[in-house]
Amino acid sequence: MKRKPDGSKVVPGDVIVEFTGNYRALLTGERKALNFLQRLSGIASYANLCMQEIEGLDVEILDTRKTLPGYRHLDKYAVRMGGASNHRFGLYDMVMIKDNHIQVAGGIKAAVAAIRKKIPKSIK
Repeated sequence: MKRKPDGSKVVPGDVIVEFTGNYRALLTGERKALNFLQRLSGIASYANLCMQEIEGLDVEILDTRKTLPGYRHLDKYAVRMGGASNHRFGLYDMVMIKDNHIQVAGGIKAAVAAIRKKIPKSIK
């Protein structure tokens, strides 16, 4: 049973979740559940700390797509719960041109032109 909604501020002593059930099953899942909560709470807390640092400034904190395998949706959700924003979900939803691409293409204009020929206009 959830005691605190996602994204809530918590202080030591707050109960964030309670489980009931067979004690063997609870003990078996305890460490996994704690690791899961610690990871996602840590991401959300750090995102929130970053947001506090930029309060009042006209900037945005964005995450990367570098996430734990199998945890991308969860990690990105935790970023949002901390108040920051998701940049992109995968390689398919936004183009990134790096210095080596520019060099191979013969300059930034040539790199951008080559990419624009190959992707839909809906992709940033």
